Amino acid sequence: MGHDLGIQAAALCESTPCLTKTIADLANPAVRRSLQSFIDGLDRFPSTGVPDEYAALFEKAFPGENDRRTYIAAKLNGAKPSYGHMALATFMKASRTKIV
Repeated sequence: MGHDLGIQAAALCESTPCLTKTIADLANPAVRRSLQSFIDGLDRFPSTGVPDEYAALFEKAFPGENDRRTYIAAKLNGAKPSYGHMALATFMKASRTKIV
């Protein structure tokens, strides 16, 4: 499946009249498969798994740069790094890992 199906759903509703109720339960595997299949069939977005798939959907769902910044800021609001984040940062600083 693609990255964040919430972004995919938002892009889909932005570009195609749809009932948001139909795709509201993104935790349901059947809804996720149906949404991904529909998006794949539109031929308006990159294929699943290609490097620019998420970026294209994100930009379609949030066309303005300020909209994208607001979305990301809301997702990060109140978030705190976990022990794993701190350990990863330590490894990166020590050049023990370069790619995450």
